[in-house]
Amino acid sequence: MVYLWGEAVRWVDDEPQPGVVEVCFADADGRRWSVVDKTAMFGTEQALGPDVWLDADSPYPVPVEIDCTVLETGPDGVLTVSIHRPHYLETVCGQREFRVRRDRIVED
Repeated sequence: MVYLWGEAVRWVDDEPQPGVVEVCFADADGRRWSVVDKTAMFGTEQALGPDVWLDADSPYPVPVEIDCTVLETGPDGVLTVSIHRPHYLETVCGQREFRVRRDRIVED
């Protein structure tokens, strides 16, 4: 699996279960992006351990992994990734693909 590092920055709502959080991350140009989705779409295992779950009482911001697919590696080492594959995520403005620095990627 390949993950993009992000931060869960706030709890949005208890419904639908198991709850909804806002996750932010930066692209290679420093632009910040926001994804709002169910907590199950974001992992915490790489950063916090296998049995840590996000909830309304989590100490935000919390580092999270966003599943992604590497589409291309540029000559400058910047990767183009899709968060739409495999879980159909997109930002609040509908963006699905991003150029990110290699240090923002974790491979499991």
